[in-house]
Amino acid sequence: MPKRTRYLLIWSEETGRYELQERDSNTHTPFQEDEKWWRSWLTQQKSFAFQGRQGHITLLKEARKRGTDYWYAYRSQNRQTSKKYAGRTADLTIALLEELAESFINQTVPHKVGTPEPGLPKVNLKVDLQVEIPHPSPPYETTALEPKFRTPRLQATLVARERLWDRLDMGLQSKLILVCAPAGFGKTTLVSQWLNERCVTTIPVAWLSLDEGDNDPLRFWRSIITACQRFHPHIGHASLALLSPTLSPSLGFQPLETILTSFLNELARNTCTGIIILEEYHLITETRLHETLTFFLNHLPPDMHIIMLTRSRPAFPLVNWQARGELCEIQSAELRFSPEETRSFFQQTLFPSLPIPLSDELLHQINARVEGWAAGLRLLTLSIQSRSQQAKFEHVLKSFAGNQRSLQEYFVTEVLNVQSPKIQHFLLRTSILTTLTASLCDALLGRHDSQLLLEKVEQAGLFLEALDGSEAWYRYHALFAEAMRAEAQHLLDKETYRSLYLKASLWYEQQNLYTEAIETAFQAQDIGRVTILIEHLLETSENFVFGRSIFQRAPEFHTLRRWLEQLPEEVMSAHPLLCLGHAEAILFVAIMRQSAPLPPAMQQLEKALQMAENGWRHSGNQARLGEVLAFRAMVLRQPGAMHEAASYARQALALLPAEAVASRMMSRWFVGMGEQEEGNLNTALEAFLEVQAFCEALGHAPIKRANTVWLSGLYYALGELQQAAESYRQLLDEARLAEDIDDICDALLGLAQLSYEWNELATAEQQARDAFDLAQQLNNSELQVQATLILAHVELAYGDFSVAQRRCIAQLTSLPAALPQRSRLMRELQAMQAQLALAQDDFVAFERIWGNLTPVHELPHSQRNRETLLQARWLLRQDQAEAALDLLETMLPQAQLEGRTGTVWEIQLCMTLTHAALKHLPTARQQLQSLLTHIHAAGYIRLFLNEGEPLAALLQSLLPIVRGGAQRAMLKRLLHAFAQQRSTTESESLLLEPLSTQEQRVLHLLASGHSNPDIARRLTVSVNTVKVQVQSIYRKLKVNNRVEASEVARTLNLLS
Repeated sequence: MPKRTRYLLIWSEETGRYELQERDSNTHTPFQEDEKWWRSWLTQQKSFAFQGRQGHITLLKEARKRGTDYWYAYRSQNRQTSKKYAGRTADLTIALLEELAESFINQTVPHKVGTPEPGLPKVNLKVDLQVEIPHPSPPYETTALEPKFRTPRLQATLVARERLWDRLDMGLQSKLILVCAPAGFGKTTLVSQWLNERCVTTIPVAWLSLDEGDNDPLRFWRSIITACQRFHPHIGHASLALLSPTLSPSLGFQPLETILTSFLNELARNTCTGIIILEEYHLITETRLHETLTFFLNHLPPDMHIIMLTRSRPAFPLVNWQARGELCEIQSAELRFSPEETRSFFQQTLFPSLPIPLSDELLHQINARVEGWAAGLRLLTLSIQSRSQQAKFEHVLKSFAGNQRSLQEYFVTEVLNVQSPKIQHFLLRTSILTTLTASLCDALLGRHDSQLLLEKVEQAGLFLEALDGSEAWYRYHALFAEAMRAEAQHLLDKETYRSLYLKASLWYEQQNLYTEAIETAFQAQDIGRVTILIEHLLETSENFVFGRSIFQRAPEFHTLRRWLEQLPEEVMSAHPLLCLGHAEAILFVAIMRQSAPLPPAMQQLEKALQMAENGWRHSGNQARLGEVLAFRAMVLRQPGAMHEAASYARQALALLPAEAVASRMMSRWFVGMGEQEEGNLNTALEAFLEVQAFCEALGHAPIKRANTVWLSGLYYALGELQQAAESYRQLLDEARLAEDIDDICDALLGLAQLSYEWNELATAEQQARDAFDLAQQLNNSELQVQATLILAHVELAYGDFSVAQRRCIAQLTSLPAALPQRSRLMRELQAMQAQLALAQDDFVAFERIWGNLTPVHELPHSQRNRETLLQARWLLRQDQAEAALDLLETMLPQAQLEGRTGTVWEIQLCMTLTHAALKHLPTARQQLQSLLTHIHAAGYIRLFLNEGEPLAALLQSLLPIVRGGAQRAMLKRLLHAFAQQRSTTESESLLLEPLSTQEQRVLHLLASGHSNPDIARRLTVSVNTVKVQVQSIYRKLKVNNRVEASEVARTLNLLS
């Protein structure tokens, strides 16, 4: 906590404004609501106190090495100090300060959970809100990446290459400009020069220099989105948050395509214009990155462009893009200097020091040797500058091979060896660095004049280029750096060479650049140091995923896995934390790829977990052992294995301390999932409500939304439809605000199911269609099947049996063969097909489908209940009412025990019809009357309508018996729904040719006064399709225009 601050910014009730008070004086200065003054004042302060309308806090500025300063808010209460991230100086406003002050107050108030709905269990929420909770870290830290975002600074003497600038100008009509050529062809210089000459004042540019470490998908896309914030300061924050994933109940990261969709939408909404430049893309070898960048390019807004500088053609659909005019490619043949450009180059770089005239013959010799290769020309000029006689110059020209095979020797003899010993010493030792700055070079060399040497080397043209920016960063040309490193390895002894990397690692660590510190420690072959640094990363709250810091930024799992798999097994076994980190990396790399770990990877994962468990059991570290058990529960979570996962989670809860909030919360999650799978719905609800309280107390929205999906589903299963609807609507609002497509899809599916139950078929259909579109976008077969089943039920309700059957068949054939849950999803679709066959009295088809249901190892409770109910209905239709009743009476107690209220009511409704079929009418009426009492609040409609006219007749017979109250109201509501359904069917039967479902929708919109384009937009079809459907409606209704169609539709009651 900071010491007493000099300034206090305070709200004055007396004056009704904010005042700035200096503590050592009695003066109160009115706060100036001038943004420029406020920013200037904040820049000068290191801390200040704030006493607002909502409470008091202290603000402290924390400096970052070579980066932006960040402000943090503090407040001490009950001898405990809490800390929250406030933002950069540019982010601080009075409104934000008030919000922060209020958040500290709210943090101390235990969360109040509303009184459970009738019939739901009372829950004793054991949430200790006095435990110190880690708060989210600041936005993705760019300090480590800063040199990567810098454009190379141009040299003073460059040849104007206007023919290539024109090509780049034309390339802006494409999405992708691919500049592809081997090293040394001047790709970077060309693009930098073009930007400076043609685009410097017209188009914003985001430059990103890639390296091998960028093969980690999280790092790659974080870097690109961070670079793109130059287009608009407020874009990308939501996407960066999604790229800092937290665990969800389903353990699914957002698919990268989903996150990129969110970012692309931000670019489009903010009408961003700009060029993204990806330098050294040939270093990217991760297939997943080629796939996601292809997706990004395919959906890039029209005013955005990507320029890719690469030594090889990337794995993109270049032929398709070329055919669509979306690709401009510049290759090595075009990049070679023409004779005229070569002459200009020598005249600018050597004149007047050229020892002999640049004749056409000499120019021809140069072109024959160098072949227009930019790096070769530059190297040749360095050699010529050190020669004063024609004979020596001609020797240089003749000895110059003009290719890259002899470059290392040439760089050494013609560049390195002609430098002073001091410069040679500097070049050889600093060549190990990817980017250079003075303090880093000083640390490497043990000197204090590196800035002067860097400037001298750059001015001498020794293949060192400065990067734009407020601080002096440089980099060597790749070919030159490779040659110098090779020479350093040759000249320096192993210990000296390794010590260079070790010194670099120490410098990086001091700057909190741990990724670079670890990479250079590996180069130094200092395994002990590597181990210490990685353990530090896993221990710190901003990087370790499981454990207590689950709420923070996730590490880059590809990178973590690569590091750990380079360590010897004896080192790993001595460090349990590294073993747990390795297991996490294996699992989450697979999850990010939207696949399960392959068997060899699972063996690796199990081995790592066992080593971690053995290590912490041996040392008696119960808390860490609890984290291993919680992680085992995570690995096992999937249908059919949740019982074992929940068992591990319970063991973890017995070991985890109270402050391990996140691990305890996740373990409670898995316990809840296990209880739900075992059919203990009320116990599961208790667990999920406890998790929800955790999330709300901690303010962690993503996990709260994920938990809400499960919670809402439980409400539905318990028959609490209104509670489920409220929960799903809240989820939808929050998910749309966060642009979380996965949660939006889940919310829409839940609401669609509820709309169907309430007989709001048009709404249910639209919600399910929207959900299906999102599921396709997510490439999520599970969600696609759920949407398909709801749409099939809606079409069944409309009587469109063939449409529903075709829908099921299409979804069946589209299921990927390698999908882990394929058998279960196939069976759900097949059961729907059987239901459709039974609805059409096609018993032959029903028996064929029923006899060929795909075997599933362990059916979920809900699917098993659906199939048993379907079998009972089939028995009833086969005049086997006694057998149907036996089956229903067998399943009823279990459903009641599990608390599946909705299923219980459906079973009892089927039993009512079965008693009626057996002529047990008093029993049937009594059971139906009891159902009306219980079901009134939930508002079930389709549950009754789906049973058809036999149930309608039974309900009609209750009219003389049920005389008032909720039962009478529900009875009348159901009879009205049956009458409405019957009326629609009878009205349609008056037509020679009935209207299709889609034509009914068009007719409703047409009668409401919507134009054809408006109808097309609402139904997501083309205007021509609407015109065809309108003409079909006119033909079937025997009318000629909209007015007549509306009148006939109302007469036939087709619009009810």
